[in-house]
Amino acid sequence: MGADLIAEKDEQRDAISVKSRLFREGSDESRMVPIYYSDIKKLETFSSQFNMMPLFAQVVSIADERTIHLFIISVENIKRILPEIKNGHSLRFGPKPIHESINNDRVDYSVWENETIGNRDFA
Repeated sequence: MGADLIAEKDEQRDAISVKSRLFREGSDESRMVPIYYSDIKKLETFSSQFNMMPLFAQVVSIADERTIHLFIISVENIKRILPEIKNGHSLRFGPKPIHESINNDRVDYSVWENETIGNRDFA
């Protein structure tokens, strides 16, 4: 399909694709997630059929830090500001890149720290 959520505000309709990534305790993986060209294409196709703005919402949970990061970026801005990799674009959120994203007015960013619902959030 291409979109997980449909949102509307002030007559602007958005088609939102939601992706999530959990970095478990002790993970030494690179602080990066890919946004694949194939996912972008599906979202663009869907959103154009209904005259909607295509947006990606990337949720990143980091167990060691007990944080949940949310990045929302339009497809247009993904193409403009995120570096290209072999099959798409790279959203980096290590110490330096996350500050660049937070301060970029083309990225909507939220973070939840030390929030829990029960005891299984980072299992």
